[in-house]
Formats: sequence, structure tokens, C-alpha cells
Amino acid sequence: MIAIIFAAEEGERTHSKTPMALHKLCGVTLAEWATRGAIGAGALKAFVAAEGDEDRIKKELGGEAGIERIAVHNLAELSEAAGVMRAIINARHMLGGVTMLDPHQTYIDADVTIGPDTIIYPGCILEGNTKIGAGCTIMQSSRIVNSVIGDGTSIQASVITDSIVGKNVSIGPFVQLRPHSNVGDGCRVGNFVEIKNSNVAAGAKAPHLSYIGDGDVGENTNIGCGVIFSNYDGVKKHRTVIGKDCFIGCNTNLVPPVNIGDNAFIAAGSTITVDVPAGALGVARARQVNKEGWKTQRDRVYRKE
Repeated sequence: MIAIIFAAEEGERTHSKTPMALHKLCGVTLAEWATRGAIGAGALKAFVAAEGDEDRIKKELGGEAGIERIAVHNLAELSEAAGVMRAIINARHMLGGVTMLDPHQTYIDADVTIGPDTIIYPGCILEGNTKIGAGCTIMQSSRIVNSVIGDGTSIQASVITDSIVGKNVSIGPFVQLRPHSNVGDGCRVGNFVEIKNSNVAAGAKAPHLSYIGDGDVGENTNIGCGVIFSNYDGVKKHRTVIGKDCFIGCNTNLVPPVNIGDNAFIAAGSTITVDVPAGALGVARARQVNKEGWKTQRDRVYRKE
């Protein structure tokens, strides 16, 4: 059993204006930890108490022998305690069927839940009330905060905050899901895509280099490379709505408020400012003009000079 005992006062030793009790240990304040029971099992078991709270210390110890005490009076000692608590949290997940390739480089908050047969690669940070499903793969350098990840989903080198991701989704590398993003089952969100306050329905794809902000994307719709939801007019945010089975060509600007009907096709390079009906082709770009002999004539002029 390990007892983590923290100083309750602000104190000069912390060099912090925040009282020690309000500093976090694996995502939970020390004050809240002091109201929770011990976590872990066997020799790898710990609880947290405030300095001087002998009643709690005696209650948690319950007559156990071989107690190790970790005093936390400053942030260096808090870091040491965090290492102990992380080891306990990671062991709990691994005993529950989670694979961690390197537990020493895996950072998981106390309230995170992870389903069995999920694999966690080194350098991942899982924070807050995040819930990871079963059979997922969370690859290196991913950070997931207060989000729900469905079964069978793969995430690589991406940041997900306050969002919901469905089952069997592929995300990354280098994706950012900002708050209030919902990605449906079977979607693919590829490299350098940012989604914010948007709903992406099941089977939709945004393979690379797109911004989906304040929008709704229907089922099985394809968002091409370089598509931008131009949601902000400098004063207010506006919403883009795209139906199901649509094709949004590369380098398209969608200027909301705008609606794209089901099964519509937007030509690459278009700037769409009015609604496109279902099943229609939307084209909004300058017509190409070829000037025969122009380059040859220009070269002759330059040679004369």
C-alpha cells in the first residue's frame, strides 16, 4: 500500500498561487482524490490524504503493514506521486485486457475507461472522462480529451477534444477534432483535416487537407482535398449543410449559409454561395481560356530585348 500525503496549505514551497489541494494528479485534484477510496490491488495500491487527516489514513490503511508514504509538499514531489499513480492506472487497464506497448510513456487520467483488446502506442495522452471502446488502436502522439471513441476505431497522431467518434472509424494522422464534433460509423478522416462543431454522418470521407466548421455532412459523402467550409463572415458563424451521397470536388469553398442537396456534385475549384439542388452539378469558377501562340510570341519579344 502507498499513501500519498499532500500539504493542504498554499505555502511558499510550491512557488504556486494555487493551493496544493487544487493541483491535479492524473486528471483529478488532490482534494477530490482525498474523498475517493484506494485504487489498485495488492502491493500496487494507493490512496491520497491531506496532511494531518489521520482518521482517513487509519481508515484506508486498515492495519496493513509495509506502508510507503509519499509526501507531496511541492510540484516536484507531485510529479513523483503522479508517476506512482500512473503505474497503478495503467496496470488496471492492462489487467482489463488493454495492450500498452510502453506503459512508461502512456498518460491516462484516472476517470478514463478503455475497452478490451485496445492497443495504446507510446506517447498517447487520454484525459478527463474519455471513453475508448473495444478493439481500438490509439497510435503514437495522440491526445484525446473528454471524448467517446467507438469500438474498432483507429486514431493516429491526432487531437480530439469534447467530441464523439463512432465505430470502425479511421482518423489521422494529424487530424484535429475540436469541441462538439460528431463523426459517424465507418468514416475516414485523413491527414491535415480539422473538424469543428460539425456532424459527419456514417460512411462519409474527408481524406486530406480540409476544414469542416459548423457543418453537417450526409452519409457516404466525399469531401475532396482542400475543401473549406467558410463558416465565419467576420462577425457571425454560419452553417453548411451537405446531403448524403454527395461529391465535393477539390479546392471548393462553401460559403454559408448554403445547402447542398442529396447526390449533388460540386466541380473542383468552385466557390459555392447559393444552394445546389439534389442530383445537380454545381459549378462556380471562371471559364478557362487558351490563347494560342501566346508563349511563343512572348519569348520572341524577350529575346529581342
